[in-house]
Order: sequence, then structure tokens, then C-alpha cells
Amino acid sequence: MDNDGNPPGEKFSVDVNTKNYDENNSTSVESDHNSMPTEDTTDLQSVILSDAIQTIYSSDNNDENVYRAQQVSVATTCSSDVEISQTIEFSSLINDHIDVSNTVQLLASGIGTELEKVSVKASTRKKKKKGTAYTIVIEEESTPCCFESLKNPALLKYKNQITEATAEDLELVRFIDKGNFGSVDHVRINNDSDFQIAVKRISLSTNEERACVTKAELTVMQDICTGHCPYLIEYYGAMIDTIHSELCLCMELMDTTLTKFYQTMHRRGNTDPSNLNFLILRVMHNITSALEFLAVKDYLHRDIKPDNILVNDSGVFKLNDYGTCCRMNSTENVPIGTIAYFPPEVVRNPPAPSSTQSDMWALGISVVETILGQHPCPISNDIDRALLLTKWNRDILEGMIFDDIRKLILQLLKTEPEERPGSYNEILQMSFIQTVRMKPTFEENLFIFNIIQIIRHSENGN
Repeated sequence: MDNDGNPPGEKFSVDVNTKNYDENNSTSVESDHNSMPTEDTTDLQSVILSDAIQTIYSSDNNDENVYRAQQVSVATTCSSDVEISQTIEFSSLINDHIDVSNTVQLLASGIGTELEKVSVKASTRKKKKKGTAYTIVIEEESTPCCFESLKNPALLKYKNQITEATAEDLELVRFIDKGNFGSVDHVRINNDSDFQIAVKRISLSTNEERACVTKAELTVMQDICTGHCPYLIEYYGAMIDTIHSELCLCMELMDTTLTKFYQTMHRRGNTDPSNLNFLILRVMHNITSALEFLAVKDYLHRDIKPDNILVNDSGVFKLNDYGTCCRMNSTENVPIGTIAYFPPEVVRNPPAPSSTQSDMWALGISVVETILGQHPCPISNDIDRALLLTKWNRDILEGMIFDDIRKLILQLLKTEPEERPGSYNEILQMSFIQTVRMKPTFEENLFIFNIIQIIRHSENGN
């Protein structure tokens, strides 16, 4: 898929005043794979501060162990309040009597919809020590949420054209992946082979809090994923599948995740050092550019990891999954994201609020993982892994990649956040980062294409 038809040497820029990316002669052609992280609930010592506030997830792969504090961002036509009391086990990650009383300040969409902000208050009413964990009773208020603002049929903006479509017009090409909140399918619209997209299906739960979280994800996508940044997954529109009671988010189709890409690359072996340097430079440039765009829009991502970085066969890497985004001025200090990518300041007691430098750390760990073919702390317990990350052997990168890249990675992984780069623009202005072109060379693109072809054959059982 060629998302960027620019000739070599052309770059984009960020206009802070207009909050848009300017691109020269950019085109978009869709590919045939998207992915959503699989997050299965585990009996691991875990925390669930309500469905809407936070959950620890894990899967057979401990890198998938997710400690996700889903912030409720917006809701429509809010009516009756519901008070819920839920007993949970608080992980030993929190070592002492931490006050988790907080009010979640909701995101402002900034896109002129009729959505209203909602506050959800969670407070600890009682707490007692129980072995190595704590039993906490969470009481919260919530309000119902609906999706009446979505039109039926939906108006999908695809390749600069507006197309009407309903859920009945979605023809399944193949199933892509399944996650905690739903599934992702490769579909075509109205049996049109040129209109192929990814559709994320999210169950419209009767649980008011989860419904509000779903609405939050929709609103963030409407705000930031409308084609202005070439390194964010493009959003085309949304519709309600009334038969299956699902929200359908229609978005750009990609080929695979960075996780599958680097795993396949390392399994194949004998990776040319020039290809590895090209790959790391491109990931650093593309994802830093995406994060800079989010920062201009006043957002933090808070869940940077290889599973949330997608790639197409044109060599473009894009940031995905915006359910954990929050405004940059948020003072929320409950850890949010994936434990294996938490920076040191987030696992301290008490944890620091998320920041730009928190996302930088997670990007640094993701890049090191791509280079090594595994997380730099390959131990089974993700909580211990997060605590040990400050002690991993940083000399392991010596001789594997260009020295300029290595020094940048080590700067992203400084223990103290103030020692990391002050902004994404500071990274993008580095001379070796500026050598990255919008469009890879033929040899670079062939390297990406060949790895993706191996993944396709593997997934098709060939």
C-alpha cells in the first residue's frame, strides 16, 4: 500500500497555529491488514478500578499485560446517575496505602460536536490489607451514553469522496484480530473491490461506563485521525450495527503490527545492518512525528508499544489505538498503559502523572525491543520487569545500530524524565532524523515488502 506518493526528499511540517500537517502531493492507497492487541483477562493478581476507570489485562505473552486506566472522555444525552460499588484486589505494584481517590476530568473533543463532558468520581471508602494485596471498595457515579448523533446511513469520507453506507453494506473479507473490547475485520463496502477498509467492532454494552469509554474512543478518532497526519491511522466514519448492537469504527487498512514485523524479521535471520538502521530510523521518525501531531492537538497517547504501531507495505509506520489518550494538562496520576513500557516515574510510589517524556520512554523501549527481537527485560513478571528496566544492560546496543541512533535511544531511556528530550520537535530537528524521507528508496521498500509478504503467507497457512 502506498500512502505517500511524494518523491524522495519531500517532508511534511507541523504548523502549530493551524494544528495541521502540510504534505506535498500526498496520496493514500489502502493495504490489507490491521491489528488490534489481544488482551485477555487473567487471574494474575490484578486491579479493576471499574470498567471505565482501569483494568489490568494479560495474555499468554506477558508483554501483553496491560494496566489500562480507561478514561471516560465524553458522553451524549446523559440522564440518570448510577452508583456502583465494586470490590477489587489491588496489585502489589502499589506497595502502601496510596490514596486512589480521584476525579477523572474528561477530554474536550474540540471538534464542535454535541457531546457533553462528564465527570466520574472514584473514591476509596474503605481499604484493608489482605496478604500482599489490598481490598478496596470503589464507589462511582456514572451516566448513560447514547450514539444518536451518528447518522444512518453513515457518511464515510474515503479517498476524498463521501459514500453512504450502513452496517449491511460491510462485506467481510477476513477477520483480522480480536481484543478486549471487540474485533477488527477487513471489509469492503458495497462489494466494491476498491473500497477496502478496516472496521473495529465494539460491543455497545449496557454498562453505562463502558458505553462512555466507547464514545470517548470515537470522539478522539474524530478529532485527530482525519487524514491531517500521515503517521496516524486515518478515520473514515462510524456507524451502528443495530442487529449485533455494535459500534463500527471505519478506518485505514494496514498490513501488520511492528511486533509481527520484527518477530518475522528476526526469525528470518541475517538482517542486513543497513536494513535494521533504516527500520529503526523510520520507526523513530514516523512515530515521533505522530506524537508531535498529538502534542500539537494537546494529547498524550500513554500506550506506546510495538502492538500499537502498524506498518504498510510502502514502509510507512503509523500509531494506532487512542483509547488511552488524555489531554496534556491532565493531573491524573493513576498508571495507564502497558506495564512493560512504564517509565520509572510511573512505577514509583506515588506515581507521577503521565507526560510527553513518559511516551518517549515507551517509544525507546519499543525501539530496543525491535532491535533485540524481544523486550530488553525478558522476565515473566511484568511488574518486576517495569521495576528492573532502569538496570538493563544498555551496552547491548553497541555495534548493532548507528551510534547517533543508539545515543538517542539511550537519551529516551534516561531514568529521570527531565533528562529526556524536552519535546518531540527537538528529536525531529536532529540531523540524522531529518535524513528520513517520506518515501523509502526501492531497496528499503523491498525489504519492508518482503517481510510483510512472509507474514501474509504465514497467516494464510502457506
